[in-house]
Amino acid sequence: MGKNESGCTYVPMHDSEYMALMGFDSEPCAKSDLEQIKPLEPDSARLFWAEHFRTQRKSVMELQADHGVCLLDWQDVRLWVEDFNSDKPEGVRARLKGTVDWPDHQAVYFCSGYAFIVETRWDIFLKHWMNFLMLNDDGPLLFCPDKPHVLTFTPLGAIRVAVREAPPPDRPDGGEYSRAGGMDAMVDPVIRQTEPDDYEIAEEWERVTDEKDVFGVCATRLRDGGEWPWQVGIYVAEFIREEPLQSQLHNAITEALSQVPGVTRAAQEDREAWVLQVQGEVSGEALVRASSAALERLAEPLRAAYAALLEDAERG
Repeated sequence: MGKNESGCTYVPMHDSEYMALMGFDSEPCAKSDLEQIKPLEPDSARLFWAEHFRTQRKSVMELQADHGVCLLDWQDVRLWVEDFNSDKPEGVRARLKGTVDWPDHQAVYFCSGYAFIVETRWDIFLKHWMNFLMLNDDGPLLFCPDKPHVLTFTPLGAIRVAVREAPPPDRPDGGEYSRAGGMDAMVDPVIRQTEPDDYEIAEEWERVTDEKDVFGVCATRLRDGGEWPWQVGIYVAEFIREEPLQSQLHNAITEALSQVPGVTRAAQEDREAWVLQVQGEVSGEALVRASSAALERLAEPLRAAYAALLEDAERG
């Protein structure tokens, strides 16, 4: 086992199944190149996937339409399948190098899901891109956590590129390019207004996410709520019952809601519910957005706590 600069553990190529999966068992490859192709071992791969993609889905192809990867503005670069089938890698290699301005020794990650993540260098990927697509050609992504460009290789044989844009630095809800380079943190959370089922509810908003138990948020405004018309539900708060995370979550949500324009006071009424005293008009979308940003800042411990809860439940 080896360990890279970011702390991920990887399996040396000569000791792994990747030698055969990438075709290196049947064609010559310089030892120095193989040393720069680093498949992440399973636990590190799962942690990398959770940190950078923030989803319970297990592969790129399973990501839902509201995920940050799917919402990027993808542009076609060229076809890769014709060069692959004719065993002529030069054209794709030159086009990739002209499309993305990454240094040769830049660390990049080839990722198709939590089970297949390989770290390598940009120059090594360019040299052996066909071998990487032998490993997986079902929509894998190639990206650098701290760079804006993302490449994908579609199942239909196309190369596409997208650019992740940073939110403005003065965003009041805590938006950021990505604290850890997360692929889903590059875009705003998807927030929608829904039709209330109850007549007493005048307005209802929710965050759309495939990790509802961790990042689910809803905001409702009562028709006859007086000075406290708004209620915000934080789904994960139902499960977080141990310190210090319980207090950290309470403080983060209370502070975030208190800073939304028009809110004069935020109080936790129930384990997963906050009520808001307001003055004037308050945006339900802003309440959900502020709460979502607070949850994102606690993403790692919240995920870990929820995963531990599920493991305890499975053990009975």
